[in-house]
Amino acid sequence: MELDHVYVYAPAQSTEVAVVAALTQVGLRVSDQRKKFPDGVVGRYVRFGNAYLEVLWYDGVTSTDSQTRRQAHWETTGASPIGIGLRRVKGAPGELPFPTRKYAASWMQPGTEIRLLGAEADTLAPVLFVVPEGQPDTVTLEQQLAAAPSEELRRRLSVRVHPLGVRYVTGVRAVVHPSGVSEAARMLSESGVVQIDSGSAPLVELRFDDTKRRESRDLRPTVPLVLNY
Repeated sequence: MELDHVYVYAPAQSTEVAVVAALTQVGLRVSDQRKKFPDGVVGRYVRFGNAYLEVLWYDGVTSTDSQTRRQAHWETTGASPIGIGLRRVKGAPGELPFPTRKYAASWMQPGTEIRLLGAEADTLAPVLFVVPEGQPDTVTLEQQLAAAPSEELRRRLSVRVHPLGVRYVTGVRAVVHPSGVSEAARMLSESGVVQIDSGSAPLVELRFDDTKRRESRDLRPTVPLVLNY
């Protein structure tokens, strides 16, 4: 397994405009894509060479499942606002080496499903899941562009070029409630795919390019996110 993307719900007081401004100010290029899901969740995206960041908001009105409501209102419910999406590496067996649950939503391609890790939902733990198909990495897009140039491929590559200079996500650390380190979280941490620690406040820490520059940017309190590069 390898990282596909990380999502985090913004705090209640952080508007979409404020979060996009904060991400832009530290040198990240926020995609123009703004996805509105049928359940009232809105997503904005920052794409990197091998993964992407998704920041989410819930409109608080549209009918949705209880887990989404708990995550969106994490400051009052105590739920983790974090989700970590994984994808299978090429050549990996179809069966996953841990218990999973099937999840399908109306916005997904027909016949596809997300596999949620763990035997049952844990509101204090981050949502861990395996996507049916991951995004192509930068190398793959560059190969496609060389073989068949198009404006769409150029656009998809351009949003991965950041003024901050970061390119590839080389590590993810999620801080969750002490009771939220689930068995699935421990298994992933032990495998080295992600690092999940307990702490007093939720946090996503993204590490880029093996942190060769030894620099960091902290976007709290606008969004619980730290960049190390």
